Amino acid sequence: MVQRQTEPYRRSFSGSVGAGMGALMGGAHKQFYVLEHRMSSKYHRAGETQKIIVDQIEMGRDPRCQVRFDDSFTSVSRRHAAIVRDGAGWKLVHLSKVNTTLLNGRPVTDEWYLQNGDEIQLSSNGPRIGFIVPQGDRSMIKNINFTERFSLFRQQALKPYKQMMVWMSVVFLLVIGGFIGWSVLNQQQNQKTNEMLAGSIASVSARQDSAGIEAQKQLAAVSNQAQTAAQAAIQASQASQASTSQGINQLRSELVDLKSDLKSAREEKTESESAKQTVSAGEQAAASAVPVATGMTSYESCFPYIYYIQLDKVERTNKKGKTEVINIINRWAGTGFLLSDGRFVTSRRIIERWYFQVNGNLMDEDMRPLNKAVCNLERVVAYFTAYSSTGDALAFTSDQFTCDRSADTYTVLRGPLGGLVKGARLRIAPSNGGKDWAYFQTAKKGGLKFDTSKSTSLGRGIPLTILGFPAEVGINSASGPVYGSGVTAHSGLDRGDIMTTNTSFEIGGSGAPVFAVSETGEYEVVGLISSMAEGLRGVVVPIAAVR
Repeated sequence: MVQRQTEPYRRSFSGSVGAGMGALMGGAHKQFYVLEHRMSSKYHRAGETQKIIVDQIEMGRDPRCQVRFDDSFTSVSRRHAAIVRDGAGWKLVHLSKVNTTLLNGRPVTDEWYLQNGDEIQLSSNGPRIGFIVPQGDRSMIKNINFTERFSLFRQQALKPYKQMMVWMSVVFLLVIGGFIGWSVLNQQQNQKTNEMLAGSIASVSARQDSAGIEAQKQLAAVSNQAQTAAQAAIQASQASQASTSQGINQLRSELVDLKSDLKSAREEKTESESAKQTVSAGEQAAASAVPVATGMTSYESCFPYIYYIQLDKVERTNKKGKTEVINIINRWAGTGFLLSDGRFVTSRRIIERWYFQVNGNLMDEDMRPLNKAVCNLERVVAYFTAYSSTGDALAFTSDQFTCDRSADTYTVLRGPLGGLVKGARLRIAPSNGGKDWAYFQTAKKGGLKFDTSKSTSLGRGIPLTILGFPAEVGINSASGPVYGSGVTAHSGLDRGDIMTTNTSFEIGGSGAPVFAVSETGEYEVVGLISSMAEGLRGVVVPIAAVR
């Protein structure tokens, strides 16, 4: 595994609080990602998800970590690993000096770029976390409501600086206390001034009784001036007191409003999490049940939902951000299909071909440089267009898909004399084990009916129907996808796959849907074509594995 560091990681105020403020204010054109906890702990239950809106988070047992684990995970360091935004993507940074960080089962000694569907594990027997990037516009921070953004900001941006925020709060309270003390002192001084003026007025009035008429007039004038000055001073004092009182009352009102907003944010977060749990439970129940779709009583009725996938181009972006279009000599194609829940499904070997061996060899001349590029922390994206026989078209890219990369392995190429070839460490995807699938969620309604339960429990000798577009036929076939067939070789699954015998489908049909006929005579998807084994044996990924 070739691992090179782009910039040394360092926890920064701008990466947490700065990025959090940007997200809080709307987060225009910025994406978030989701962490899925796959093991229960004191702070997280299995299946719980966290939306991450800041540019950097840390994972470990330290209270300042945004993703925190309790002390029962003794192999998790206090600051174990970090996820950091790098351009338009994210990378995993290993921080621990004593414990390992694993990505899809492989150690990360420095850092590694993350892809949708990757699995992070903190030490070999530590907690496992899924890395998920929502597809399309759903991944934009602006689509998260303000209340939830405020809650995420408090949890992720402020948590690493909790102690500093406490000191700032203390300073704020001291400032408020000083302001209130000054106001009280000012009121006392105004009261003394009023008493002195009242005494002067009384003295002047007493002298008027013993003075002459002329003196009385002069004293009356002086008294009037004194009274006017006293009234002006009293009014000024009252105005000052009213202004001070009004400022204190306004400050108290704002503090009460802020407290109320925080309480509302907590309540809305609790309601949101409860609603998510309810929706998640409903989705799981729906996934295990047979989706609603009717009328698929012949394989021709399935044609509108089966697509020919055509490669348009492949782009490679180096670590300096320079993007180039790669000239692909041996272009590939395949089949994909739309399920009734809106998922577009195909084989991973169609979407990320550069990870797969071809006829037992380590990639062809087009794919090997792309594999090396990915292992060298560069970005490779393939662009596709899918066409149905009814004229519908879908455009998508490889980075939109969710895949299972947890079983990927690494190998090293050697020269003629057995020495290592420089830069020839490759990442290899398994060709079986129920891993050869990829999907992304569309907004389309209607699709093929499927049965996840049946796909893992088919009996021996069950006839299956295969509908796909071989590469040499493509979408030019006016009669729709090509028919193929097979029979289940034994009951249940073999190392995660459905094995078939007497299998017939054309080369290039990877990703094609495989159907079984239900008791009501309807065609239901139970899997997708992965590859052909020896003889007429076929490898079919069960639809239950696509999740």
